[in-house]
Amino acid sequence: MIVDLVQSIGQGEWAQVRQLLLKHWLIQVPQVCPSGELLFSPIVSAFLLDVRNTKSDFGGMNEIARVDPSKIGKSCGHVFKNEEETYTCLDCATDETCVMCLPCFEVSIHKSHKYEMRSSSGSGCCDCGDVEAWLEGYACANHKKKDEEETFTLAPELKKRSEQLIEIILHFALSMLTHNDDLKLPDFFEKLEIESSTDNQQCLTVLYKDETHSYESVSELLR
Repeated sequence: MIVDLVQSIGQGEWAQVRQLLLKHWLIQVPQVCPSGELLFSPIVSAFLLDVRNTKSDFGGMNEIARVDPSKIGKSCGHVFKNEEETYTCLDCATDETCVMCLPCFEVSIHKSHKYEMRSSSGSGCCDCGDVEAWLEGYACANHKKKDEEETFTLAPELKKRSEQLIEIILHFALSMLTHNDDLKLPDFFEKLEIESSTDNQQCLTVLYKDETHSYESVSELLR
């Protein structure tokens, strides 16, 4: 399933992506205590386009978005090596000695400004995070303080992938939360062909009493 999911995303077949995720959720969500990895790892794999992913956290998103949470709010201070490339913004640097290293420059607002690239003589350090070095955009996305507005943008491909997947997730969640028919699932599940993996397995049904469903409706649902 993961391989098909990642391949469909890579080919831009979002209708197929939706079908694959709905099939997965239709099987996993009704379980009383579904495994976090089993339930969410396909979503993470879809975001990362990684068929080998087995984790359910989104830490890998920071890497592909070039954001390091551990560096947020701190100065870079990277010491340049001889002949290492440095970048200075001609629009925002307070003087020509104010420079950024490549990782900081790539996720800063200065990438879209007029800038100049130079080779270091093997001295000095990255000025990212130094408020006195820049007229604006003193810190990149990695070193900006948490309470400040982020100014960097995702790569177009990653942005589109995120938007499509979030739309699928929200549509599923809202459809399930607002569904008020006790006797059947939402209509978009009807066209799904689910391969049963529970043959010859014992199943347990657990019912929780609430203030909404009557005894008769629950009995009818279980018949």
